[in-house]
Amino acid sequence: MFSAGEYRSMQEVLAAAEYRYLSGGSKRLELDYFYDRYSDFWRISVINELREQYERSTMTVDRASFRQLWASSCELLLRYSLRHIDAELSSRCVVVFDGCAYDLEQVRSLLATEADRSRRLKIYEAYCRTLRDTDLLRQERLRAIAELVSKLGYSSPKAFYADVRQLDLQVLEVLSKELLATTQQAYESALSARLRELSLPFTKGEQLRAHRADSFYLLAKSVFDSFYPAERLLEAWRETMSLLGIKTYAQKQLHISRQTGKVDTFAIGLSIPTDIRFVVHPQLGGLYGYIRMFHVSAKAEFMAHISSLLRPQFCYPGDLALDESYGLLFSSIVTDPVWLERLARRAPVKEVRREVSLVRLARIRYWAALLGYELLLYSDNCRLDAESYSESVSAATGFGFDSVEHMLALPFVSARMLYAAMFAAALKDYLMTRYGRSWWMNVRAGNLLKELWNTGYRYTSVELAEQLGLGRLSFEPLQVELLQECRRAV
Repeated sequence: MFSAGEYRSMQEVLAAAEYRYLSGGSKRLELDYFYDRYSDFWRISVINELREQYERSTMTVDRASFRQLWASSCELLLRYSLRHIDAELSSRCVVVFDGCAYDLEQVRSLLATEADRSRRLKIYEAYCRTLRDTDLLRQERLRAIAELVSKLGYSSPKAFYADVRQLDLQVLEVLSKELLATTQQAYESALSARLRELSLPFTKGEQLRAHRADSFYLLAKSVFDSFYPAERLLEAWRETMSLLGIKTYAQKQLHISRQTGKVDTFAIGLSIPTDIRFVVHPQLGGLYGYIRMFHVSAKAEFMAHISSLLRPQFCYPGDLALDESYGLLFSSIVTDPVWLERLARRAPVKEVRREVSLVRLARIRYWAALLGYELLLYSDNCRLDAESYSESVSAATGFGFDSVEHMLALPFVSARMLYAAMFAAALKDYLMTRYGRSWWMNVRAGNLLKELWNTGYRYTSVELAEQLGLGRLSFEPLQVELLQECRRAV
């Protein structure tokens, strides 16, 4: 067994390695020291002991504490066991285009910013060629996951992730199918109207189909970028946080820097809650740049407000849907009509909200379709069917995905995103009911968020929803909002 101090130390070493990588200090994620130093944390005997203590505990806080330690050890064991395959995948997932080499994240960014459609198609072709060369390796990774979870006593990866991450996959599957059915007609109508505006080709027989290469550009580039200048980004964010009662200049634990890194913005807790690093690219701006900035800032503020009195296991990621849900909540602020009037004057409110709602609906429909595929992929027999992936996500998004893109997302990240979307929508609805539509201008709303953040990862998004009296999580509040805006596009 290990002490609370050792657990904190382990998490800080891991965070430091990730920070060096994301900030550009190292070309790869260097975890050799971490794996050598802390391998005892995820020995199967330790995992079994933690689970036994969790099951024997009678105090609620002790059960939650041991559960968090047990789940963390399970995830670390999986990460450690897959390290060689993941390293090989990383080294081989390099897309060469026009004499330059890009990793997968960089090539997606390239597709999102490339205005020349003919070049987008060529970039996507190079992207798919690279993925085909790694398909067997990704299949090997799937087999390795199945073998490992079997050693831990699970019949399938699906059973493992449902238990470790506390996912009610059966209920989530039903809700996701309802979401796809309810939003299908309005989504296709709004998407076809948007494609016509951008003069992007598509077919519309029984189902709408546009080219996958165009999806990156459509979902990341906006004609409204001029209303969201890069030089105003931090100022607009600080002013908004101030309205919530969050004085960012006084947060000594939050270190904000504008620098070039692996991604355009990220937040990492080197030592939660006393040393939080929030990095923003110097040129980050535009509508979706502001959305990403506000999204990541929520994670930074969340970590900065976690109580220092909490047990260390509640200070580091448990239910990752919490990070994402607070991010979705904050990112919605930049399209609020009152916010646009105050901080992005002259921006066409209805048009901006219509565009962003379509993008949000496209993404949530993708995650809903991906969940259905993952439930088959990670079942007892690990049924590998790349064509099923292509058919599902293409039908949901209206873009023709190549089947070779299957198995790129981490297992059941779809469930995390779907839970986050539901909790964020329910929390936003709650805040608007209590503090008005412009809840982000109310210090009391900020105080409530601080109270939630103060509990760290002690509770899951489902448990927090219960404590706030939000009822059973569903997609209904999100559907109402997005469908209302999307129907204005037609």
